[in-house]
Amino acid sequence: MGIFFEVALDKTKLTSSEETILAKVAMLTVASVVYEKENDMAWLLEQLNFRKEK
Repeated sequence: MGIFFEVALDKTKLTSSEETILAKVAMLTVASVVYEKENDMAWLLEQLNFRKEK
């Protein structure tokens, strides 16, 4: 079981470096979202505009 979202596209032709997909009305899709792991303190400091020195 996962989290489901309804989205609307502003165009029907989706292109990546490897393929082109012509989207159709009510077409089902699956997407994997990759995100950078972040803890609550790092998020809070970023919202306060504090940055960690590298």
